[in-house]
Amino acid sequence: MTDDETDEPAWMVIAPLALDAITQVIDGVLLPSSRDSWQLVEGSGGHIAIVGELDTRGVEDRLAEELSQQTDQPVYALVFDEEDPRVDAFIGGEEAGVVAANLYDVAHALGVGIDARDPDESITVDLTPHKMPDALDDEPLILGKSLGQWQHLMAYELNWDLALDDAPGDEVLPLLDDPDVAVRRVGIKLAGGLGPDAFAGADDVIEKLHELGETDPTLRDDVDEAIESLSDDDGE
Repeated sequence: MTDDETDEPAWMVIAPLALDAITQVIDGVLLPSSRDSWQLVEGSGGHIAIVGELDTRGVEDRLAEELSQQTDQPVYALVFDEEDPRVDAFIGGEEAGVVAANLYDVAHALGVGIDARDPDESITVDLTPHKMPDALDDEPLILGKSLGQWQHLMAYELNWDLALDDAPGDEVLPLLDDPDVAVRRVGIKLAGGLGPDAFAGADDVIEKLHELGETDPTLRDDVDEAIESLSDDDGE
């Protein structure tokens, strides 16, 4: 990628491996006919990036998985998607979790920056992967996920509300009266994520949220955010 190239890639895989090790894995995953749809970018600090275009999106996880078997350090798969951008870390051939950081910051911190900033600019990025917990066998589910899974999504996934998938608002309302404050907090966020169209009476939900914020000040920021979403006439 040239210095004056500014087009956003569709995906990147960044690995702390030598060029020959990376090309060997590429040869086993990517078809020769796709050669014009990806390129290698050698960075600083011992990292090399595979940068791909849209027509090869979907191979990044497999590449990262296989490359991570060649090193004891994490390999990162970055997906530049407008609706669901994400960074996943792979360690030892397995997905280790999502990295809650800006994709361009991650690339820059690993020495393969693709934006206009000075390549010598030093930044600190938390590259800790966060793995979604499994639901316990006897654990009650909220819209198909456990409390811990929703907490994970809300903490580490930028567009966690995509997981709602037009869920019915009626299933969220009981959470607002739950005795467990952690459940109430998740319920508040879910109500805001669903938006006004999910509820027969959004005004009643807003009134309930106001009560929760007044009763428990620790919930106020989440309440205010949910009310703002529910008060949007467009439901966006």
